[in-house]
Amino acid sequence: MDEKQFQLLMEELTKIRNLLILNASKVGATSPEISKTINVSDSRVRQILTATGGKKKKALPNNQEPGN
Repeated sequence: MDEKQFQLLMEELTKIRNLLILNASKVGATSPEISKTINVSDSRVRQILTATGGKKKKALPNNQEPGN
């Protein structure tokens, strides 16, 4: 397995994990329960569920509003 194949595999595994987190949330599991099961922080679970992924939004130039 080369580096590109490994990266693709890791991306797919991340997507599967995120879908499992979403499913667990939909059936009533709490962030602490999910985080304990997959060994990540509660805040990381919440980031995944809100699809922020911990990335900050870029500031718009000249204080423009989104969509302008």
